[in-house]
Amino acid sequence: MPNPDEPAPFLSDLHKARVYQRDEGRRRKEKTHARELAHLAQPTVRYIHEIRQVPTPQPEILRVAYLTANPHVTDTDPVTDELVETRIRVDKEIRDVREEVKRAPLRDYIEIEHWPAAQPTDVLNALNDQAPHVLHFSGHGGAQELEFDDGAMDDPEELPVSFVQLAQALGATSKPPLVLVLNACDTLDGAEALLAAVPVVIATARSITDLAANVFAARFYSAIAAGQSVQHAVDQACYAIDVLAGGEGDIIWTLTREDVDLETFALIRAPEVGP
Repeated sequence: MPNPDEPAPFLSDLHKARVYQRDEGRRRKEKTHARELAHLAQPTVRYIHEIRQVPTPQPEILRVAYLTANPHVTDTDPVTDELVETRIRVDKEIRDVREEVKRAPLRDYIEIEHWPAAQPTDVLNALNDQAPHVLHFSGHGGAQELEFDDGAMDDPEELPVSFVQLAQALGATSKPPLVLVLNACDTLDGAEALLAAVPVVIATARSITDLAANVFAARFYSAIAAGQSVQHAVDQACYAIDVLAGGEGDIIWTLTREDVDLETFALIRAPEVGP
């Protein structure tokens, strides 16, 4: 006979079920709360696109690292289809650049350091030694790379550096150049990769003759040393190529980051003269 003081068996089971559900619900809430606390304790990593403003030119010496390389390079003659050695007059180019700068009104505010027979590591040497505002390369190019010198004493051969590798080198400094000049054949293709390291790239849309490369460099730096903006210096150089080097002024192209205005971007600003 059942004890009237004890709950019926089915009521006891119902009570246990309710207690289990209540305890299970509390445990779920505690686990959820613990997960929320753990999530809040984790560091949050946010990737923010860095917009680097081009610094305003200061009244200081404009530093130009002028790298030239002229190793033995062979190319196919378009007429005979034979392999021929190509040599370029980078030595005359740097000479003419310096002569033109000497005549410029702000010649005392530009310093050009020549790095002849430039090897790939000379990019780093120039960045560390000079912290140049402008890094210039004159030599052979094409296929999204530049041909540096391998450093051999006899018969130096070309040592290619891709634009991706060059961008890596230019970005490995706290003071990257403001302008990169690629005075070699076919340097426009793929040059966008270099904008990750420098805000302005000046390149060539196709093969460039020795004469056109010489005229471009001389007139560009002459205009820069006269206080002209980068765009006006390029325009003057393109005009000179047109009239002196067979009408190839359209070969020079400029690539910039979105926040750069080449019309107002002057690399030299002379100190103001007090009253």
